[in-house]
Amino acid sequence: MFAKLLTVGVGVAAAIAVPGVAAAEVPSPAPLTVFHAPHPQDPPPAPDLPAAEQLTGILDNLVDPRVSDQVKSGLVAGGLQRHQADVLDHQLRRLGRHGGLPLTFTAADITSTGPSTVSADVTVTGPTLAAPITKPVTFTDQNGWLLSQNSADELMEEVVGRLPH
Repeated sequence: MFAKLLTVGVGVAAAIAVPGVAAAEVPSPAPLTVFHAPHPQDPPPAPDLPAAEQLTGILDNLVDPRVSDQVKSGLVAGGLQRHQADVLDHQLRRLGRHGGLPLTFTAADITSTGPSTVSADVTVTGPTLAAPITKPVTFTDQNGWLLSQNSADELMEEVVGRLPH
């Protein structure tokens, strides 16, 4: 009987110990690991692009014979030299006498091309233009949007002829 009791006791002890051992041998589930991956960066803020109407307003004033030379010079980065403004006004008056005014400008696809610079596809139409003229035109922000000097030269050459330098 003692042997039987000893066998049952050892069996019970083994049954109690085995689950403890088994628990130690069975790996517990892996702890949840949270990786702190960076969140995708927010896209950089869109540059402050001028409205199409703002750009065409600059061009409208540049070719309006009623707008003073001083105002026109302030529409072009670096300004217009006096003789350039005189020739532009002379050409615009001539164009007006021949029914070539008003000119109409539309700006499309305005995109940033660098800090404080945008490009727009500008189309010019007018009563005596054989076909619409479309050119890429650059504007710079110098405490207000201005037509770049090169774009002014190229666009005015297409519309009224070459301006002197």
